[in-house]
Amino acid sequence: MRIFFSILLITGIISACSSRDENILSERKPGSLLKRKSDSLFYRPELQEIVKIQNLRDAEALVPYFYDIDPSVRARAAFAMASVQDSTVKDHLINLLKDNNEDVRLDAAFAVRQNLGKVEPGILVNLLLKENSLRVKAMILTAIGFNGNYSDYEDVMKMDLPDLLEHYQALCAIYSLENNVIVSDEGINKMLEIIDTGTPNSKEAAAYFFLSLRRNNIVKEELVVRLRDKINKKSLDDMAIPFLLSYVSSYPMPSDTSIYLKFSRHGKDLRTRSIATEHLGFYSQYPIVRQELIHNLAHEEFQVALAASYAVSDCMSLSNGDLGSIKDILSSGSVSFNIVPYALNSLYNYGEEDWVSDYLERISPEGELELAVAISGLENIDVDKIRSKAARLLMSDNRQVSLIMLEYLSSRLNGERSTDILELFNNFFLNSPHIRIKSDAILSVAHNMKSQFSDDFRKKLFLQYYTLFRSQGDYQSAAMCLIVLGDLQDESLKPLFKNSLADSSQLISLSSAGAQEILSMARNDRIDVYRNEMLYSPTLNIDWDLLAKYGRFPRFRFRTRQGDILIEVDAEQAPMGVQNLIEHINSGLMDSIYIYRIELNHVTQFGTPGHSRFRVLNEITRIPKYEASCGIGHLGKDTGSQHIAIAHLMRPHNEGKYTTFGIVIEGQELVRSVERYELIISSNVIPQ
Repeated sequence: MRIFFSILLITGIISACSSRDENILSERKPGSLLKRKSDSLFYRPELQEIVKIQNLRDAEALVPYFYDIDPSVRARAAFAMASVQDSTVKDHLINLLKDNNEDVRLDAAFAVRQNLGKVEPGILVNLLLKENSLRVKAMILTAIGFNGNYSDYEDVMKMDLPDLLEHYQALCAIYSLENNVIVSDEGINKMLEIIDTGTPNSKEAAAYFFLSLRRNNIVKEELVVRLRDKINKKSLDDMAIPFLLSYVSSYPMPSDTSIYLKFSRHGKDLRTRSIATEHLGFYSQYPIVRQELIHNLAHEEFQVALAASYAVSDCMSLSNGDLGSIKDILSSGSVSFNIVPYALNSLYNYGEEDWVSDYLERISPEGELELAVAISGLENIDVDKIRSKAARLLMSDNRQVSLIMLEYLSSRLNGERSTDILELFNNFFLNSPHIRIKSDAILSVAHNMKSQFSDDFRKKLFLQYYTLFRSQGDYQSAAMCLIVLGDLQDESLKPLFKNSLADSSQLISLSSAGAQEILSMARNDRIDVYRNEMLYSPTLNIDWDLLAKYGRFPRFRFRTRQGDILIEVDAEQAPMGVQNLIEHINSGLMDSIYIYRIELNHVTQFGTPGHSRFRVLNEITRIPKYEASCGIGHLGKDTGSQHIAIAHLMRPHNEGKYTTFGIVIEGQELVRSVERYELIISSNVIPQ
């Protein structure tokens, strides 16, 4: 009776978990073809043990699970290998591709894709031809792209595949190019064919292939001519247009000016208008183009205005009339404060130093954020002209203002007047109330002062900082000082590191071990500790009860003045990353923060200032890198934290490099249009 009741209970749990199993990606083609079925991870200790092994990155320990009698165990073990990324077990994964269970084969193909060892030519193509499941076929196509075998690539490019698989055929071409620089006339012709006859999503992926060509500096004049002809024949709302525009601009012709002006003004979607505006910069020698770009500095769509500001800032042929127009548009107050630094930098570089200084003086004392952003764009301004303002902003009560200023000032440490700038940081470390962001400042300062200050000076300085932070109880910043000191590779520091190993603070202890490791490395083998310091922070432990409380598909709501951003997440695919975000949201750390990063036609990013107490490991999921997908920002592999990055466009070149944990289901228009430094007023977690 007890066994029977347990079976009923588990069945009920699985049924409940499956009720929203189709939610994530369910209406988002492509991607739904590859969504992962629930295996009730939160209620099954044997699957949780597999996740534990995954996080230990122990490929050999996973092998016995590949041969378990339970297909859900075999599938979970294969899925785990995508994050472990160890090619030593590839033969076992190939064997799983012959499993009689479709879900096992799907996860096995996913794992083969993400593991770096080459598979012998013909094996994956033969498995593709024998496979009956469209889902598995799609994943094998992407695995062939990652595998990097030229003959397999050519075989795939010669295939005439069903509409549902053409998208994955295009991904195969993209992955082959991005990961192995494999490209051929056969592949190019197949992509051109899909652009002409494929479904909208397949067209988009095939067009992205040409952006990948440009990313890899593969530019062919005859191909530009062919794509230019296609652009002229396509409608303004064709999904392929933005990526084709990117490639054509790699070989600019005077006659292209009218093409980019047309799509900048009349493109039917925001990304087309912004990409066309961005690439107008290649034609800035023409007055009509410069006038258009300057006019667009005040464009009502932030992405278009940002694209124009990039192009104007890079322009090498501004006339006196152009400079006057920029001054007029800045003085009118119609330009977003996020656009101001690019315009000011252009004016400053063209000799308008006095006008720029007057503009900074006119910003009211209440406009700290606006002033900090304006100064941050002035790469070459004399430090004396901004010293008093920078000192005040660095000590602002607004954490975001402090962060902007510390990043700007630290970037100036490798130039003239670096000693004067260092004095500002000394005062910041001694008196700033923002304990959480001091560790950010320590690493920025250390990274940027290497070229201007001797090892002996830096050792003395960071020992002083270490003592100061210990006295303040700021163990995060003190721990970062130890990492910086380890990078000096000074044998006299060994006693400090040894004594700190037994420190009562786990952060200090782990950083001491990290410093010792760095000290003993050969100089050529050292990692850039200033970008990967999270490697020496403790890893988050997964709380399965907490995850079960919220369900597989909880939702994160982030409220702004302009509306809400609602993200549906998949906690079964990324349990550690999702738990970390749940804990940050529930503790209030994600309230009253800013959207601090907007990369044009790439990503919108936000998160708490300063470092999390824990790091989260990369969890490679089957949620594809499409528009509206959400990833966890990191400082290098396995150094994730609490920073959320939302994609503006498909980003297949990032596949396998970041944790993708969910998708925006409401508010993507806001994500595309929101300005940098928009305030996240509040956040909450909605259980499934």
